[in-house]
Amino acid sequence: MDKNMNVTVALRGVDALGPKVKQAVDRIKELTTRAQQARTRLKDVAITQNQLKGFEKLRTEVLQTKNELDKAKAKAKEFGDLARKTAFAAEPYEAARRKVRALAGDYERLTERMKVAQQSLGRKGYDVGGTTISALQQRAQADHAAALAQVQRAERMEAARARADRMRGTAGNMAAAGASMLVPGYAITRGLGGAAGAAGDYQSELRQIALTADMTDAQMRALGQQLIRTSGQVYQGTEQLTSGIAFLIAAGMANDVAQRSIHTIGKVSTAYKADILEVSQSAFVLNDALGIVPERLQGAIGIMAKAGKEGNVELRDMAKTLPVLSSGMVALKMKGNEAVATIAAGLQIARKGAPTADIAANNMQNFLTKVMSPETLKKAQEKFGLNLYGVITKAQAAGKNPIEAALSAIQTATKGGDQKLIGDLFQDMQVQAFLRPMLQNMDEYRRIKNEALAAASGTMIDADFERVVVDQDVQVRRLTDAWMNLKIMLGQALAPVLVPLAGVLSRAATGLGNFAERHPKLITLLATLAGLLGVLLVVGGSITLMLAAVLIPFAALTVGAAALGVGLAPVLGILVLIAGAVAAVTAAFVYWDEIVAAFKQKWADLKFELGVVGGFFLTVGRAIVDGLIKPILNGGAEVVRAILGLVSRGVDAVKAFLGIRSPSRVFAGIGLNTAQGLALGVERGTPSAVASVRRMAAGVAVAGVATVGAVGAAAAGGPGGAAGAGAAGGGVQIGPVSIVINGAGMDAEAIGREVERRLQTLARQARSDAQARFFDDN
Repeated sequence: MDKNMNVTVALRGVDALGPKVKQAVDRIKELTTRAQQARTRLKDVAITQNQLKGFEKLRTEVLQTKNELDKAKAKAKEFGDLARKTAFAAEPYEAARRKVRALAGDYERLTERMKVAQQSLGRKGYDVGGTTISALQQRAQADHAAALAQVQRAERMEAARARADRMRGTAGNMAAAGASMLVPGYAITRGLGGAAGAAGDYQSELRQIALTADMTDAQMRALGQQLIRTSGQVYQGTEQLTSGIAFLIAAGMANDVAQRSIHTIGKVSTAYKADILEVSQSAFVLNDALGIVPERLQGAIGIMAKAGKEGNVELRDMAKTLPVLSSGMVALKMKGNEAVATIAAGLQIARKGAPTADIAANNMQNFLTKVMSPETLKKAQEKFGLNLYGVITKAQAAGKNPIEAALSAIQTATKGGDQKLIGDLFQDMQVQAFLRPMLQNMDEYRRIKNEALAAASGTMIDADFERVVVDQDVQVRRLTDAWMNLKIMLGQALAPVLVPLAGVLSRAATGLGNFAERHPKLITLLATLAGLLGVLLVVGGSITLMLAAVLIPFAALTVGAAALGVGLAPVLGILVLIAGAVAAVTAAFVYWDEIVAAFKQKWADLKFELGVVGGFFLTVGRAIVDGLIKPILNGGAEVVRAILGLVSRGVDAVKAFLGIRSPSRVFAGIGLNTAQGLALGVERGTPSAVASVRRMAAGVAVAGVATVGAVGAAAAGGPGGAAGAGAAGGGVQIGPVSIVINGAGMDAEAIGREVERRLQTLARQARSDAQARFFDDN
């Protein structure tokens, strides 16, 4: 992104904050309005309180009047009963009735007043019918307190708004100052540069056309003006029109013919959304091969467009195949609208026997090529007696359509299009693919052709054009093209100034270059100063814009803090923490691979250091062990004597402490524990011993009879026999032990179990003997 784009992004960033600040200001205005409403409500609450008092008084009067009315009605009833009995009660009865009527009127008026007062209070939210007056008065006081708090809050917000307005004003001034440093020059130079560049590109394209067509400069300028006018009329850009006319002239079309044709080409491209180069190619073929003059070009293309509407091959598809098919028409001496209509209608019918428009055109091309070939003419004559050449030339001489004449003759010869007969006449698969649908649909072909010829006036293209130009994409393209044309015209208007100026500046630049070559140090100094000035301007403008961008959200924060009723410092602290967390997460996300690689490297380094340290301690440990163990091993006898002496002194000390001269019962208990520990160790070690014996027994079993004989001799009392078992010394030591087993008929497992049983028996006996040996000297 260049510096200009940086400035644009910065300005857009400032503008993007504008709506947020505006929302905050609108919120403050809303609160101010509410404050005014709260002040009005304070007054209304006071009025309501007086109304509540008046309503209470009125309700009391209504109750009193109701009581008096009930009493008067009772009295009138009494006088009425007397009046029916005695005449003298008539006058009191009338008086009572008058009093009843008066009280009833008072009661009705009071009730109506109370109803009106109740409705007035109800509209204010006070239900006097279901709540006591005292409760309503307490509520009014609470409303008063709430309204007063709202007024105070609004006053704080108004003060915050005033501060925010001052900050926004300062930020706006700073942004304007920064923009004034960067934007105007950029806009002016960019606009003029864009106009000059567009005009230069346009002139370059026109120059290439002029060179190809051998135009003068005046003719080139006239062509440029014509294309600009045509662009606005046919809704095509000058770039597209220039490419179209460049193709026509490069293909060999005369300059005036190309200029007279380009309007129709542009209109057709817009009306049918066709590529302008393909339409230009069709226009060239129509003019060059089929003799369509520019004034009738729109009618000829209208024929193709109408045929496309009646069939399945549209104008865009026909435009691509027209150059090839037109050469076949010329070979058959067909030109003008008749040739165009024949191609257009023939393609629609050929499409019925082809999967695509291109294949249909290829089939038709093959027919046009083969219909006059010597082989076809010979077959037609020999196999069908058909003089196909004579049919075609006769139609040409009579000014009729030779293709239709040939198709009619072929249809008759093949008996309406018999497949075998068609194959006898044309063995080419593409020709057969064309003839089959044509011979089957000759009436449809003639209908499409007649409909297409009726559109030769060109009015259909005008109507289609008018319907298309209202589309949104066309209008947008028209706006783009109009803007480009404006830039071209501005650039052309600036050309009389820019061209001499460019020459002056070029000579000045050349002179400056020569001067720089002669005085390199001075130029270096001046260039450095100019660069520093430019950098200072850019940096100054950028910093000003950044400060403005910071002040605007700061103003919004001030307002927000006031709205929350807190100071600005906590809000800033929270925002700083959030920003730091977001920055950390973002940095971790962006540089995750680098972080992982760094940790892997640190872990590898740590493992290497730990390995070094471990090796060091291993070396030290070995040295310590060597220093301790080797002397001990070398002086083993001295170590044993030292240990025995230590034990002997220990035993003497224990005896002296206990006051005995021989092993006591305490030592008997110790000995007993020792024997039990020994027995437990023997039991725990028995499985290992048994496993060893079992392995030995397996060897014995393999030895066979010789082993059995040896075992028998041992059983008879030979050396090492069981008798030797009793020769064991005192204590609990077992051994040496000889176990004699007759292994005949026993496998290795049985021998092992027997050895294990006898060893356990010997162990129990040894423990019993050991316990029996503990006794006192006394």
